[in-house]
Parts: sequence; structure tokens; C-alpha cells
Amino acid sequence: MRREFPISTKICIDSATGLNQIRGVVDIIAHSQGTITTSNAIISSSLTGGNSVGKVEYKAPAISQARSAISAWVSGAHVVYGTNTFDIINVAGPNLNLVEFVGGIFGTIVLPVGLSQHGLDKHEE
Repeated sequence: MRREFPISTKICIDSATGLNQIRGVVDIIAHSQGTITTSNAIISSSLTGGNSVGKVEYKAPAISQARSAISAWVSGAHVVYGTNTFDIINVAGPNLNLVEFVGGIFGTIVLPVGLSQHGLDKHEE
């Protein structure tokens, strides 16, 4: 029997199905476009009975803080949201922090700067 998921792209359904099959708690690190898939999968998994995510780190997220807060609220996961000031993703996200958003505009205008701030290696702790 196929479960119906609220957000139904193939990768989201597959990811949510995988999360629903986990019998424990996992932590997830998602970067850039992967933050969209991760947020969708976490929300879909939680709305269909899954609850296996303990912590999610969104690095250079292509989702806003509001969207990350929704995935945290629905799933009960602890969410960490992090960007670099001049990362171009701050415009696409969009980042709701005005300083980060304006920094993203600068990074978009001066593209080498914006692109240099986007890599996962720039988000290491």
C-alpha cells in the first residue's frame, strides 16, 4: 500500500519513506538545494506518522528561516540555520535577516564573492 505524502515529488516521497522506516533518531546536514528536499521530506514524514529526526542543520539554505521553523515545529526536530553574509543564496532563500539578505544582493552583484561563500566548506564548524 502506497502512502500519500503532502509534498509529492519523487525524491521527497522516497526520502520521507526512508525517514518513516528509521527506528531511532538521526541528525541531518543539508546544503543549498538539498535543504528544500530535506525540509519537504521531514514535513511529509512527520505528517504521515514518522518522527525520526533529532536535529537538522541547514547550511547555505535555499529555504527561509520561516520554512525551517515550520519543519522544526511539525517534526519536533532541533533546527540550526546558517548562512554566510555574502552568500548568493541569501537572496534566493530568501533570508529574512535584512543584513544577510543585503549581503546576498552584494554577493549576487559581485558574483565571484557570492559564489565563493556558498560552498559547504565555508560552513564547517
